[in-house]
Amino acid sequence: MHIKFIGWCKQDEHDKVWGLLDKGNDEYLTFWGRRGKKFQTNSKPMTASQRNSLVISKIRKGYREVAKEDWDNVYEHFGRDVFKLLLKGK
Repeated sequence: MHIKFIGWCKQDEHDKVWGLLDKGNDEYLTFWGRRGKKFQTNSKPMTASQRNSLVISKIRKGYREVAKEDWDNVYEHFGRDVFKLLLKGK
């Protein structure tokens, strides 16, 4: 699995994360949730156009991309939690 996008939205009462992981063969895993809580996930096939539209919609909603070196600034064990998703390959 490869990371396509990880975003964090911290505005007003919102403090959420959302991500898109490429599982290969046009299959993608999305994950989301409140910062520091257990992620919800969904796996489904997507075209490149669908994937790009989804990421753009999240950016428009206020999610800013988080670089890997800044993951633990989101919350203490965010990097570990993303790594668990990568290992599970849900």
